[in-house]
Amino acid sequence: MSFVSENGGVVRESWPRWMAAIVGIVCICAGIWQLEYERSGLSIESLAVGTTPATVYRRAGGAKAPAVVIAHGFAGSRQLMEAYALTLAQAGYVAVSFDFEGHGRNPTPMSGDVTRIDGTTRLLMSELGRVIDAVLGLPYVDGRIALLGHSMASDIVVRKAIADPRVMATVAVSMFSEAVTATQPRNLLVVTGQWEAFLRNEALHKLRLAEPSAVEGSTAGDPERGTGRRAVVAPHVEHVGVLHSPTALEEARNWLDSAFKRQSAGRVASTGGPVALLLFGIVLLAWPLSQLLPKGEAAPSPVPLPTFAVALFFCAFQAIVITDSRPS
Repeated sequence: MSFVSENGGVVRESWPRWMAAIVGIVCICAGIWQLEYERSGLSIESLAVGTTPATVYRRAGGAKAPAVVIAHGFAGSRQLMEAYALTLAQAGYVAVSFDFEGHGRNPTPMSGDVTRIDGTTRLLMSELGRVIDAVLGLPYVDGRIALLGHSMASDIVVRKAIADPRVMATVAVSMFSEAVTATQPRNLLVVTGQWEAFLRNEALHKLRLAEPSAVEGSTAGDPERGTGRRAVVAPHVEHVGVLHSPTALEEARNWLDSAFKRQSAGRVASTGGPVALLLFGIVLLAWPLSQLLPKGEAAPSPVPLPTFAVALFFCAFQAIVITDSRPS
């Protein structure tokens, strides 16, 4: 913005950039504050299982409780699954998330043939098994365990739950798995986003293996006896948004309560809004900060605003959800 002064000179005001900087900083601070608030009252500790890095979430000073091992999807990390870890920890569970080989801060590359069950899938199942063994050895775990996995990991946790009789319940988010049968794995909850049409149909198909007349949102079998089946839809979300959906988080907690015969208290983590606010603040702050860069002799070709905005968004997203700023 500019205006003409009394002596005819042109005075350029920088207040729009200052306002953008202030609003950006406020958004960033508000997002960080909300994310930290969701961790309040919890003990968050690092756990190393060989070369596999993991994070343990639990109520500070809480009694022994069942454990839930949480697995991320392809190209993800344990940070993407934090809303589930926080919600379950606030409910009194010991929630443990980890980075698969080739993901996050795991230094071991992913290996094996990704097209064969006896290839990469089997290797990831073995890694999950080592994490389960380590978690069951923690002094504050009462010997009971459940699994939760998203996308790629939904098939991993389903197959591991079928093979490991210690697993009492499974939550599969955005699931596709050919291993599901009418009775296996025990106590299966399938959660999909409203905008995941193919996976919604797959979830309903698996539910109807146990109860042919079942519909979305219904429960077949009895979770207390290990025969429970349920398929639910999280409204207004897709493959990533389902990881922050209050409906999905609450359904996962309630399902595990049914399987473990518990009644949990505690808030459902609100992470989607704060992450969006944080992203918006970073993108907004980039404009005034860009003015601090040295000026070149020749002006570069202008970048279209939509292209610039998309590039900033994905850079900010990667910085937030892939870079782990907490202990590991």
